[in-house]
Amino acid sequence: MINGTLLLVGRYTDGSSQAMEVHAERLRDRDIAASVRVARYDRTHAINGDGAALSGVDPPDDGAVFLLPAVMANTRATGHAVRSIAASLPDPVCVCDPIGRAPVVSRLLLERAESAVEPSAETALVLVGFGSGSPPESRGPLGYHERRLREQSDYGDVQSCYLLQDPAAECVRYNTSGRRMAVVPAFISPGPAIRTEIRAKIRDERVTYAEPIGTHPLLTDAMHAAVTKRYVLETRGDDESPPATAAEVSGGRIDADGGRIP
Repeated sequence: MINGTLLLVGRYTDGSSQAMEVHAERLRDRDIAASVRVARYDRTHAINGDGAALSGVDPPDDGAVFLLPAVMANTRATGHAVRSIAASLPDPVCVCDPIGRAPVVSRLLLERAESAVEPSAETALVLVGFGSGSPPESRGPLGYHERRLREQSDYGDVQSCYLLQDPAAECVRYNTSGRRMAVVPAFISPGPAIRTEIRAKIRDERVTYAEPIGTHPLLTDAMHAAVTKRYVLETRGDDESPPATAAEVSGGRIDADGGRIP
């Protein structure tokens, strides 16, 4: 267990509180830290779980503070929120890597797709991300999973697209082959507006819309792994024991992608 606070930081949407709290509660059940809390941010400033201004965020419990950006990709807004929160706290903050490039997320995206459209040589998988004009690496995670799923899945075509940058979501239907398309929103907590925008921009009779990655347990596993990795790096040489892994907590094993094996 981390002798301190784990702070999950995610983008504010109409549904973000519910999704983030689900993951926070699972991590509390795993005793990953003495305290697990949630903070959310919008495009301009960070806010806490009650919607109050950042200046109103209560100080964390005594001990170390580990901050996990619970987002698929770093954007300017994410970076600003992380820096603002870290600067507002009295003690140094250990910032974990975002979970977007976790290999287990590939499996999660595939599970969502398969629940919508059965993979075959005549079906396609489309991953939809938010997108941002900068930084350039904001497109990296979705492109990473696109390449992995193109190699490892049975879909005849795998594409990625974005709501706010190229390749644009409204153009993906022209670039995607297949008689049927599974469209998977790669969002942890999309609000109703995001869901509506995806359906408006990808309008095709071939499309079946899958559920967002949202509250899937594999996403909690990815968060758990990111925190454990940062903890081990920060406390190397100390006497403290690292948090139990997801496999140890669940009584299962971890496969090569970091996911649980029943």
